[in-house]
Amino acid sequence: MLDAGLTLEPDRVSLVEKLKRSGPEEWAPADLAAYQAGMNPDVGGVPLKLVYGSDFAYREADEHLGVHYDNVGLRPSLAKGGLSNVWARLCCPSWTAI
Repeated sequence: MLDAGLTLEPDRVSLVEKLKRSGPEEWAPADLAAYQAGMNPDVGGVPLKLVYGSDFAYREADEHLGVHYDNVGLRPSLAKGGLSNVWARLCCPSWTAI
């Protein structure tokens, strides 16, 4: 396994930390919108599952790995921890989202 090391952007880390310190009833609409950014599901699902509104888990993989995936729903990751950044909560439902 190769762990390239891309991580969540500092401003997104700060947002997650801010939301963790308060209850959902106290979240500002702008903070919640930033947290959910890019996640616009429709009847076809979610085109690309983001992490706290960030695509860092997928970033740079296409250009560095040179892979092509026509009609395939899988994507490689160069993020530290790989795609567990995106899908870990689905594997362990007792984990909280933030």
